[in-house]
Amino acid sequence: MKIAFISGGSSIHERRLATKAKERGHEVALISMRHTKVEFNIPGVDFYHYYPRTPRLRVIPMVLHLRKLLRRIRPDVIVTSNPSTYGFFAALSGFNPHVALPWGTDVLHLPYNSWVARQETRFTLRQADMVICLSSEIQTRVQELSSGPLSKFPIVPVFSPDNQRFAPRESWVRRELGWHDNKILIMTRPPYPVIYGVEFFVE
Repeated sequence: MKIAFISGGSSIHERRLATKAKERGHEVALISMRHTKVEFNIPGVDFYHYYPRTPRLRVIPMVLHLRKLLRRIRPDVIVTSNPSTYGFFAALSGFNPHVALPWGTDVLHLPYNSWVARQETRFTLRQADMVICLSSEIQTRVQELSSGPLSKFPIVPVFSPDNQRFAPRESWVRRELGWHDNKILIMTRPPYPVIYGVEFFVE
């Protein structure tokens, strides 16, 4: 299968998905429509970047360029992130099948703080053939925004941990810190916007 990921191209999650798809034997392309070109060097994954010189009028040239590129690549399916930007351009291109993959904030927060983003997100979710949801909360919001059937929005826990790699075991770090009897250790990244509720997770 030939898969085209349409995203910013800078997220480690996007790169891991592209890498995993390649490892499973698929032909993979990553189309970046980010305002700045990112360094990209995943072996075997074709990389394309485009952003117009007139950002205020970017929608039309980006959609036209995307249509032309997809006709050339001829993927079997496209997978997009962020429904109000990359997903929106893809939805306007009219290409199908289209799988949307919102990460979280793009459906939990942004559409409720911008009328324009809400309309773009709603259009994308309605045009997509499937919307992969990472949690039940995302599924609820996606259904609310699109008014579509739940069968179109399956929950797929993409970010589930590998229990073979992340399991309690003896280590010099635990001994040195006096945590050798602790069964659960929690580590978070630096502070995120309040929407992520890191403090509630720690509590």
